[in-house]
Amino acid sequence: MTPAASIRQFESQQIDLTTRAIASALREDALRRQLLVDLRDSPFPGHRIHLRSYFAGQRGKAIAIAAAASLGISRDSLFAAMNKLPDLQIWVPLLSDRLTWSGTDSAVVVGHTIPKEEVPSLGSIRGYSTATGEAVLVPTGVAVGYPLIAVAPADIAFGRDPEQRRRSAPRRTGKTISTSEEAFSVMSTADCDPTTAVIECNNEGTVGGGEAWTSGVKLPSDYTYQCMVAAGSAGDTDGDGLLQQCEYEIAHAFRPYLQWDLGEDASNKQNYWAARRVSSTRVKIIHLMAYFEDAGQYETWTKHDGDSEFIIMEVEYKNGWWRFNNAFLSAHWDVMYWDASSTRAAGEFAYPEGAPFAHPKIWIAEDKHANYSSQGKCDEGANYQDNCNQPINALEHLGIVADRNIGNRESGTTKLIDCVVRTAHGGGGTRNECLWTYNQFAGWQDKYEKNAPSYSKVLGAFDF
Repeated sequence: MTPAASIRQFESQQIDLTTRAIASALREDALRRQLLVDLRDSPFPGHRIHLRSYFAGQRGKAIAIAAAASLGISRDSLFAAMNKLPDLQIWVPLLSDRLTWSGTDSAVVVGHTIPKEEVPSLGSIRGYSTATGEAVLVPTGVAVGYPLIAVAPADIAFGRDPEQRRRSAPRRTGKTISTSEEAFSVMSTADCDPTTAVIECNNEGTVGGGEAWTSGVKLPSDYTYQCMVAAGSAGDTDGDGLLQQCEYEIAHAFRPYLQWDLGEDASNKQNYWAARRVSSTRVKIIHLMAYFEDAGQYETWTKHDGDSEFIIMEVEYKNGWWRFNNAFLSAHWDVMYWDASSTRAAGEFAYPEGAPFAHPKIWIAEDKHANYSSQGKCDEGANYQDNCNQPINALEHLGIVADRNIGNRESGTTKLIDCVVRTAHGGGGTRNECLWTYNQFAGWQDKYEKNAPSYSKVLGAFDF
């Protein structure tokens, strides 16, 4: 065995020991919920926590003691083992889990000492259940049905005293680590780069700015912000405070263009949508793309039934005009270390009709259906595994069907659509698909062994 291989084997053994100990400690409800609160309050990107300084501090002390006790060693001995490893962080790597995990014992703790970019090539990684402490083999190329907590090499600069900074950060509220609004703001690239922006930047370096709008989109029924009404008013079928006809006209007025690749073999879909009132002037539209299958095959990624990618577009009303602000583009949503989902500002998109703030062009990765704001972003996506290098000339203008508005499940509202049969592309299919009920999405078929993540988790994560 080479010296490098020997070091890697030793580190693998030590990280496995550390991961198992932490998972065992987190079997205690109080400690697991404490970790969630401390992750929630962390000021570092992705709510990361510097592991050693956290364990040495007052808040992490109890978890460190319990972890060491599970191994029959002292906390100092645990620190000695950790000192033989790269500088470590603990975090919840998937945004979907940061938005939805509430501290239940359903989580699995995984650990690795190699860079996160190399983890997907392993095919699987060992973790430990916070419910039983038992080992779990976690696949790296697909979404899994449980939250993941990762102990991994620190990939950000934590500074000289990360625990002091974490301890001094403002306390937050909420039952989960992050929120959908934080996801939009933190993952946003709203700062305008004048060298690349499709829409001209203003003096403040942003697209649109605070000036009075003199252009944008008028809805067919001349709806203004006044189509936002008291929940349950006449015309508000789903009780979310937004008239149904207004929801449809907004969704239709801002429907994106899809840029397909010449090699695409699985573009068939039966897409659905929903609207959510964000404020007195802002609305979010989610497009559930609902592809029948994912036909991509590379490295540890395999083909699977169904593909539950999605697009969330935020639009705003001001001075008589509606405008597109930004979009959250899913890209391998819910797959650890492959997930390239992000929020992109209006200025980053091209507009095939020539009118900005209306119908942005979204690039679709060949066979994998990840969404990107440009060809360059696509070709860089998922560790350079995604491909958009043969764009076809004809664009698809995403269809919006009025009776595929699935509604809203906020308090006091009514779900309009849940379980549905396949009617598009000749109908058929071997099963129904449920959009609100928590089930993996299989594209109305049973062709492969694996399915896509549930749309229910997506809808919950983004407060629809």
